[in-house]
Amino acid sequence: MTAIPNTKRRGAIYWFRRSRRLPCGNRFRPMVSLRTACPRTARLRAAILTAKFEELYMRLFNRQPRRFSLDKAAATRIFQAEFNRALDALEDEREYSTIGGYEYGNLSTFLDVHEEVYRYLAETNCFDNELALDDWLVRVPHLDPAVAKLAYDQVSELSVIWHQSLDETAHALENEQIETDIFLMDHARRLRFEARLAAVQEYRQRMRDINKRLESLLAEPIPEAQATASGSRGLSPAPIAPTHSAASLPAQPILEPSWATLTAQQVGRKFIQENPKLVASQTGKREAKWTDKTRSQFETAMRLLQKSIGSKPFVTLTNDDLRELLKHFDRLPPNHHKSPRHASMTLAEICAEAQSEIAKGNLDKGALGLNVPTLNRHFRFLKMAHEWARKQNPTIKPLDWSAFAFDDSRSARDQRQPFPSTTARKIFRLPPWHGCANRRHRFKPGRDIFHDSLYWVFPLLWYSGMRREEACKLQVADVARSAEGIWYFDIDVTEAGRLKNSSSRRRIPVADELIRLNFIDFVHVAREAGRKLLFPELLSDTRNMGDSYYRIGWKKIVACLEDQRDDLTLHGIRHMVADELKAAGVDQEVRADLLGHTLESETAGRYSKASRLRVLLDAVNKIPIATSAVSPAPIRLAHGH
Repeated sequence: MTAIPNTKRRGAIYWFRRSRRLPCGNRFRPMVSLRTACPRTARLRAAILTAKFEELYMRLFNRQPRRFSLDKAAATRIFQAEFNRALDALEDEREYSTIGGYEYGNLSTFLDVHEEVYRYLAETNCFDNELALDDWLVRVPHLDPAVAKLAYDQVSELSVIWHQSLDETAHALENEQIETDIFLMDHARRLRFEARLAAVQEYRQRMRDINKRLESLLAEPIPEAQATASGSRGLSPAPIAPTHSAASLPAQPILEPSWATLTAQQVGRKFIQENPKLVASQTGKREAKWTDKTRSQFETAMRLLQKSIGSKPFVTLTNDDLRELLKHFDRLPPNHHKSPRHASMTLAEICAEAQSEIAKGNLDKGALGLNVPTLNRHFRFLKMAHEWARKQNPTIKPLDWSAFAFDDSRSARDQRQPFPSTTARKIFRLPPWHGCANRRHRFKPGRDIFHDSLYWVFPLLWYSGMRREEACKLQVADVARSAEGIWYFDIDVTEAGRLKNSSSRRRIPVADELIRLNFIDFVHVAREAGRKLLFPELLSDTRNMGDSYYRIGWKKIVACLEDQRDDLTLHGIRHMVADELKAAGVDQEVRADLLGHTLESETAGRYSKASRLRVLLDAVNKIPIATSAVSPAPIRLAHGH
């Protein structure tokens, strides 16, 4: 058996297998080839066959009274689970909507389109569209004609939505330990469409409430001291606690007025503003010590502290406050702050909501809490800000930060597992590399192959050992040819992004396998198309390009894998490259030059020259081949990129 219900595998091909006892006592065990090696396609086809099998069996042999609908408790649980899942999916969609080239233009259009699609499905529960465009326009007179046409295009593909929902509905019934009876499937499927419709309407209302709250905050007058602390962001600061005089602070001299009432977030902004080395110069001649990601992590730590202690001034922070913050960290759910509703909630309220979900059986208690590296990072940033504040105001009470530095039981070698070559080969058998249905359904088998970040980033990482951000921010000009005829990647600071450290500046030869897959042709086509970036679809106003790829590419790839392991990370590819090259006898200096590592030895690090391209090319060609089943395809840029 596989992880997909009612299937087994013979070689790479999935087979449907179902066993039922006949009234005579014999076992009936039909087996039918699903004719696919793709887990996602196999899951869909197996769900359809399961439903049809059960319908036929009950027609022939079932003598028990039939249930034509779910009981109230099961229906409520299925509706609530789909409602919560849909809200999370909408939050992910909000993230996608900030990426350049978003197909709906903006999130509002996406909500308009899918509200009407889910309303139609909830009302009809049909799997085929029988409406003409004119009839559809009459049905949705309140929509802009262009938006209505987008919704109609979605309705025109109802069979895809319906069949995917059939698989998901069967899985939902199995979780409830309910037989996948054809009538119960019909009831559950309609419930799930109604839940999606309710989620769209709820999400739209929450966004309206957040916008109203933001408008009211922007309309409030800002005290002069707070306006200084909030800088040029233009946002109203968090609520301010009453100003404490020197007499109200026991055994402490008077603090500067500008510090006495600052909240944690305001101190964080002040810290960044008054430390020029953290940000780059406007001319770009001086690099920033912090990356955008580091700055975001620092701001997150200060925001979480404020959501724990409220508007209490940062200068009055105590170890009791830190212990209370740690309690909250240990009770946070894994999806904290991924939903708009968490923005206005305190940590205590979010933790209480998580406990409620555990009581309902919707959340595993073992999933609560931040992991040790994240805990250490948050407390390290808080300590940094507090120690800096004490230097500005020595009267601030010192804290015992040693109690909040936690040991990670994993060794440095075990903290990141090398990416398995067997898993990489499975990934390269997915539709993006062998043929997909169309641009919108890249993981549905078909005949089309498109060359964009979804196709190229993973093989680039595999055959170079680059960091995720380094590969995603590549420009056309970053792929060049040396005087000796070797193609290489020029990894350096560009307007598309910076590097992790000075050792990250390097040249990486293009592996022979990438050239076989027509990567150089892809670069030429991108240049002729007038591109500056190799993967412009990853541009975003809110995140770096590596994070964009993780959301719109990598998460979808992992979702297609049958064995979805928690330790399967893109960073694990760098560990794989290091391990494989070490096993192949490649020198440490060469491995360090390839991966952009700083050498521990002063002699090796300071006095040795970077390895020549020919030596590095021999090294990258020793990386295990995972794309042997992928055939080179004519370059075809994805539309709209």
